[in-house]
Amino acid sequence: MFWRTWQWPAFVAVSVIVLCATFAYFILEKEAELDASVKHYLSTPTDNVVWGAEQFRIELAHVRAKVSAYGDAYMSYQPAAAHTASDILYSRFETLSFSLRNLNEHFKNELMVPSVYVELRQNYLELDTELNQFIARPEQDNYRNILNYIDNTDESAAIFASEVLHASQRHAHELRIDMLARAQDYKTALVLMLGGSMVFIAVIWLVNWKISEINKKLERAVQNADEAARAKAQFLSSMSHEFRTPLNAISGYVQLILMKFSPDHREEISSYEQAIDQSVFCLVDLVDQVLELDHLLHRDESIIIDRIDVKVMIKNAVKLSARSAISKQISIHQGFGEEPYEMETDSGMFMQVITCLISNAIKYNHDHGDIWIGCTEKRDCVTITIEDNGIGIPKDKEKLLFSPFERLGREAGAISGSGTGLSISQKICTQLGMGVTYERSRTGGCVFKLDVPRRYIPPKFRMGTPNTSIAEPLAELHSQVRTV
Repeated sequence: MFWRTWQWPAFVAVSVIVLCATFAYFILEKEAELDASVKHYLSTPTDNVVWGAEQFRIELAHVRAKVSAYGDAYMSYQPAAAHTASDILYSRFETLSFSLRNLNEHFKNELMVPSVYVELRQNYLELDTELNQFIARPEQDNYRNILNYIDNTDESAAIFASEVLHASQRHAHELRIDMLARAQDYKTALVLMLGGSMVFIAVIWLVNWKISEINKKLERAVQNADEAARAKAQFLSSMSHEFRTPLNAISGYVQLILMKFSPDHREEISSYEQAIDQSVFCLVDLVDQVLELDHLLHRDESIIIDRIDVKVMIKNAVKLSARSAISKQISIHQGFGEEPYEMETDSGMFMQVITCLISNAIKYNHDHGDIWIGCTEKRDCVTITIEDNGIGIPKDKEKLLFSPFERLGREAGAISGSGTGLSISQKICTQLGMGVTYERSRTGGCVFKLDVPRRYIPPKFRMGTPNTSIAEPLAELHSQVRTV
């Protein structure tokens, strides 16, 4: 059975491996999602942008100080210092722009307002243009414009730094919510995995327990069946042997009684003698059939294999049945050539099967009927066909053809028999590796085909050997005995 083979532990092992792989997949997937969120946050260096904006504002203050010297009576205006401060301011703006370009696109497009940087850039470019003109040619009007541009640019830089800080806080908040959600999903997945593991283990345990219970019931049923079969076989064997002794005694005592009567009296009771003798003969034949069934149960080791000619065996079987055929004026036609059909089998058992089939063809045939026996040779076997144009077998009884003690509706007829011949023949065919089949002939009679392999193969080396049973129905046996 499935749970007793290597497939059962293999199924459990594969199931556990698949379950563990599923656990690992969920864990690695959640870990990858968390790692992606962290990398996403780390790929947004907002500190550099904020620091760059503050440095830019500091340099704006330096530029304002250098330019304010132009309108201060206590300080001397130095164009070279103002030009140096302007270059440093340009460097700070480029550093700020580079840091901004390294920000994540999601951060730049969704978390912060892009127009803030655009306004800062516009103000700086206007400041840079006016500042270069003022350094080249200082004038009072340009001086006041430069101060206004510096104030506007400083205000834009402060707004930009504030916007970056707020966007960074929103980004951190979103990341925290996302990580908490993923952690909750991770916990839920672990709970589901734990529950699935417990359900899987429970199902495996329940299936194993159910299988064990069914196995115990099957073992008890097989044990009871074996005990019943042994008791039945022992009863039939002992009963059959016990029958033969009183039957032989009855036949002998009848002969002794007849010897004591005078010839006149003997003629008067001759009809009773024939009835007793016929009944004793039927009982002995029935007992012999039962003994044959019992003997077939243990006959595998007693098979004697020799080389035989099928054609010679058929002719001998026809000779044994010739007396019955002549009494009913039945013609037996043998249709095979002169070449020998050799094979390896038990000659005695094979002869018993052929004789049984021919005897049934004669017994259940009409007077002046015909029997055709054919033989065809194949590469691996020889097929023997026995056909008659007799009374045939009713269609509703064909499934009981090889059942022991089954007369197929002929129990009350004038044809004698115990109904064990075909069941014995089928058992012999099974032991010898032969196949026996039945089909209805065109004339309504019976056609039996016997496929005999050329070489005998022991049962343990056969493939697909049918497991036929010869369980003896005791009620039918008792009815046979009572009828006799």
